[in-house]
Amino acid sequence: MKTGYHDDGPEDMVQSPDRSESLYVTGVEYPSGYDWSSGKYDSTTASLLFLMKDGKRILELPAGKGYGVSDDPSRHRCVGGHLYTDCPDGTETVVRMDGTELFRYDGNESIVSFYVKEGIVYTLGILNYGPEGRLAFRENGRVLYETDGCLISPLYDDGEWCFSYSRSGKCNIYYGGEIIEPEIGNGADTVLFAGIYGGRQICVAGSSASGTYAVCADGVSFPLQTFGYDLIGQCRILQGRDSLYVYGELNYSYDNLMSPHVWSLDGRLKCSASQYKRSFFTFVDGNDIYGFIGNQEYSPSITCFRNGNELYSYGSGLDVMADPAAVVLEGNLYFIFVKKRGRRSPCIAVDSAVTEYGFNGFFSSISAW
Repeated sequence: MKTGYHDDGPEDMVQSPDRSESLYVTGVEYPSGYDWSSGKYDSTTASLLFLMKDGKRILELPAGKGYGVSDDPSRHRCVGGHLYTDCPDGTETVVRMDGTELFRYDGNESIVSFYVKEGIVYTLGILNYGPEGRLAFRENGRVLYETDGCLISPLYDDGEWCFSYSRSGKCNIYYGGEIIEPEIGNGADTVLFAGIYGGRQICVAGSSASGTYAVCADGVSFPLQTFGYDLIGQCRILQGRDSLYVYGELNYSYDNLMSPHVWSLDGRLKCSASQYKRSFFTFVDGNDIYGFIGNQEYSPSITCFRNGNELYSYGSGLDVMADPAAVVLEGNLYFIFVKKRGRRSPCIAVDSAVTEYGFNGFFSSISAW
């Protein structure tokens, strides 16, 4: 076990001379004895936001009231090896890189998507405004597009910036400044996901009349295999090297217990978890689908599956505070989580080998740049 204030990572995290990318991990450290487990991020308690590169801390920022940096994991992320933060400041939102202010703008937004391209910061934020809320797509804080509506799918780069939202019950796709109404097929009246990938319009839609769901690709509908479940939620696209997959969580109308599934674009099941399991994190590397699956109602025992086959088990009494929580680098699978029992130790797993860290806090994201 690694212990101490400045913990070094496992030996596998040290960059080899021929490695083209480095491993970056963000995290939050609290004073010894402070209980952060409620998930209510307390701006009055001083904490430390940090960035690690290949197992070594390279940046530490004080976080909390008066520092202009939040300990909320949704308000920081690593992009291109830099630590970007956003934080409300009175009536404004302030964006910083490595602790230095880049820009600020009016309104206290919740930023749901954050990209940096050629040194320019692009964000998609939500404001609590009106019956549906308000969305703002920005370039270095300057509004490029703003609308009332509810977000359906977050911002991503497909050669053009793209996201989708609903307004007054109607779905719209923003694509490179153009607003497009998706083709959802006959009988469909609910859009669960919509986007454009490689010029292909893809959406997941449902029919309230028939209770069925379908994947619509370029206007052609393929029924989703739902295996007797009534509802589907949390839909998104998993983008592989040369394949696209649909992720969704199925459940019955009489309970709230989800079952994660992944389908190909023809609606056929690619892989799934058993009933009443939850996905702590699911992603694609190459064309391999990785899912970190555990129980929903009991002390979670997290197991990693690759393409539906069990790969590693990490034990029970665990939780995941991070997003993203896993990455594949140079053939190794890295996964970050927290042991809930005892003193709630943050952990990094390299394949099946787990290193437990000695600080009071958690890891909040992991990525390769």
